[in-house]
Amino acid sequence: MSKSKGIYKKAIKNFQIGKINKSLEQVELAISENMKNSSALNLKGLILYLKGDLKGAELAWKINKDFNDDNLSKSYLKDLNDDRNRKNIYENSLKLIKQMKITEAIEELSICRQSDFNAINVYNALSFCYIKKGDYKAAESCISKVLSIELDNKTAKDNKKILEEYGVIAKREINKKVFLIPIALIIILGIGYGGYKYFPKKISKDKVETAKVVKTPVEKQKEPQIKLSGDTEKTKTKFNSIELQKAIDENRFEDIYNILNNTDEKGLGVNDKSVYEAGKQIISSKGVEYFYNKGREDFKNSDFGKANKDFLKSYKYVENGYLRPHIIYLTGLSYEKNNDYENALKYYEKYVNENETGDYVEEVLYKLSTIYYKIDKQKAKTYASKLVNSYPNSIYNNTTLKQILQ
Repeated sequence: MSKSKGIYKKAIKNFQIGKINKSLEQVELAISENMKNSSALNLKGLILYLKGDLKGAELAWKINKDFNDDNLSKSYLKDLNDDRNRKNIYENSLKLIKQMKITEAIEELSICRQSDFNAINVYNALSFCYIKKGDYKAAESCISKVLSIELDNKTAKDNKKILEEYGVIAKREINKKVFLIPIALIIILGIGYGGYKYFPKKISKDKVETAKVVKTPVEKQKEPQIKLSGDTEKTKTKFNSIELQKAIDENRFEDIYNILNNTDEKGLGVNDKSVYEAGKQIISSKGVEYFYNKGREDFKNSDFGKANKDFLKSYKYVENGYLRPHIIYLTGLSYEKNNDYENALKYYEKYVNENETGDYVEEVLYKLSTIYYKIDKQKAKTYASKLVNSYPNSIYNNTTLKQILQ
């Protein structure tokens, strides 16, 4: 955790001085070092939130809520519907600007500025509108707001040059300290400022280099092999329908799973088969969620071995439901945390094969690219190309990915 905290501190410093892209890279690294760094997850959500990436911010806070039971993230997630509406309003304001309906656009953007969601784009648009209307003081204020968040924002710097050329402002640096300190305090203390709301995984190269990965060809669409302590080639035990029925009645999912796993279904009579099917049904419905939640708790406690076993149990019986992609992703992640990169790759590939636009697809494509880079550069390039082509604005399109694609 100390390494993750150290990286997070650097990310905070860069965030404070407006180097948010560098901060985002560092916070991704901090998270990859330790998923329990809730502050890093909150900071990632904030940066994406300010950039207008609502989906990315929501995902960061959901992960923080699920893995760390973070109350701050829970509160952020409750208010996202209003921001979804503001996103639509912002997009409409751009149409109004194109039609040169500047007054109407300002009215729309004034609604958007009630939240810090998409602040960079909103204030850049307002700067343009105020320049068009000749309200240069308001434009300068909006430019200052953008540069206080993102020091090298090209649009804001271009707008500033326009005001300098008009002679409205001297060629000087706009004060960036106005907003930096409050934002920093909000991150650290988790509080609101000025009526607005602030919402405070790059793979470790060293880990990938030192991991002992066996280079094996990965078959197309191959179902990941599930090997649990109870999944052996030993002779199956004699089926006891009374014992299984009692476990079903008492919702003892561990016992139900073990009985099912140690029973040869083919040798069952009609009566026993009906009880066996009832056991499978309750495991497929309630048991899947039970093992999934149990695995998440183990993961939060950094017991990745136990978490992996629970996720595998859940995966064995999960069908096409909302939990399936989460279970596949977390199974791969728990393998990765245990430095079992061979099995992690199998589940990550399973995830991208089943989820073209899933919540974790960008991250998984990045993981596949970086892990494969040490064992199969061509396959690494394939996944890196898919990430770049499908998600050109992804935060994972960084220098590491460029190196892979060379």
